[in-house]
Amino acid sequence: MKTLLGRVLSLSFVILAVSCSNIPNKSETVISPANKGIDAELNKKITQEKNRASQAELLQCKNNLDNIKVLDKKAYDSYSVRFNALMSEVKNYLIIRENVNNADQSTVDSMYKYKSDKLCSEISNSMLSALLKKGEALK
Repeated sequence: MKTLLGRVLSLSFVILAVSCSNIPNKSETVISPANKGIDAELNKKITQEKNRASQAELLQCKNNLDNIKVLDKKAYDSYSVRFNALMSEVKNYLIIRENVNNADQSTVDSMYKYKSDKLCSEISNSMLSALLKKGEALK
């Protein structure tokens, strides 16, 4: 199970990074041939940084989910089912992603980015609520 989750998480990082890199930059200018190499290297570094940020976000989400297991088993069970279902959806999409046109890739990548951000936000809020509830109970 751990290797499957690891594979899905790593594949999810790819989709999150790709969806982030598909966002057009409003300050883009026409690239002269002399600047193409520099711009390509800069774009590569930006994509790598976005990939690292997406990895960190998804790992934090998984860690928050694991923390909820200790705090509220019922909430953990519910979020775990949803998280695993989303990761399974992403895994299935990534199998066919290369066969999908660029416009559709961008749309579907954005949808999965939104879904993962929303679920991770709910998980984070649930963890915080559970921590506060436990802390308040100590009074």
